[in-house]
Amino acid sequence: MAKKEMGETKKAAAKTTAKKTTTRKSVAKKATDDKPVAKKYAAKRKTTKKVDLAEVGKEKAPQPIAKKTVLEIADHAMVQKVKEKVKTNIKQTEHWHAGIFALFVIFAAYLSYQLVGEHKYATPTPVDQTPVVEDQKPVTQQPTVNDFSFPQDYAWITLDIGGDVNTAPGGEGTFELKVRNSGTATWYRDAKFAFRLGTLDPADVQIPFVASSVLADGSTKPALNKNRIEMMESQVAPGEVATFRVQVKATDWKGAELAPGSYPITVGLLVEGEGSLSKNPLTWLLNVR
Repeated sequence: MAKKEMGETKKAAAKTTAKKTTTRKSVAKKATDDKPVAKKYAAKRKTTKKVDLAEVGKEKAPQPIAKKTVLEIADHAMVQKVKEKVKTNIKQTEHWHAGIFALFVIFAAYLSYQLVGEHKYATPTPVDQTPVVEDQKPVTQQPTVNDFSFPQDYAWITLDIGGDVNTAPGGEGTFELKVRNSGTATWYRDAKFAFRLGTLDPADVQIPFVASSVLADGSTKPALNKNRIEMMESQVAPGEVATFRVQVKATDWKGAELAPGSYPITVGLLVEGEGSLSKNPLTWLLNVR
């Protein structure tokens, strides 16, 4: 039974192979029969292909690029690069300017603090912590004297002449004169160009009984050379009043008492180193009784 089935299978396979062989022979015969037709079709197709390629070459072949177009493209690319570079430089320049401006503002603030801030915000020194300088000698300063014209800038108005002095032999008394400074120059008691009373008739005559000048604090100062009387005030500005007060003592050069009688003393205003200002001298009398 098995051998029978195997034989049938071989017969079926042989039939299939024979059928395939027959089919191949039929196709080959047909191809041989159709060979002239294939050659004709191939020739036609070849001709058509040549014509089509020629037409396509004429219509669709790429045109050569002119040198001018290439240069224009290159120039355009260069222009774009330049524009981008310019924009970049502008941005960088703006940042640079901003940086410089910021540094300037910081520097100005620093200077402002150095010049103003330190003094404004400095901690004040308490009064009890102020350093004391020991063994410091007082410095005597001469008053400043302005350069006024002599005698044009010097003028005065007599306010009070005072009276004569009446005393016993060897006694004391006081003469007094008050004048207002009506000029433009300031008068100084102790200066190179001091404003004083001086003896006249004759000028700068020394008078034995002219003892001393009285100062504003009540102290006395010996009369300079027995012929100069100083102001009580240290200085008198225009519009202010100067007072001359001179003490006299009824004694002679040797200190002996003066004999009874009237002894005149004539004085006038002057500026030391410049000259006399008095056209109308003032005369007092020392009456010894």
